Amino acid sequence: EHHSNLVPWQLVARSTGARLRFIPLDPATGGLRLNELGSLMTPEVRLLGMTHVSNVLG
Repeated sequence: EHHSNLVPWQLVARSTGARLRFIPLDPATGGLRLNELGSLMTPEVRLLGMTHVSNVLG
């Protein structure tokens, strides 16, 4: 994830005790394991932050 969408949330988590969760990567493809997103989206989730397009890969 790009630092502009990661570091601010790390700082918020540090100051509030919030917990950050991450969608795991598939080691074979380097892509996100989107099939695991459902198990991460529990009722306690308040925000989902994702970068739509990589500034490195376009």
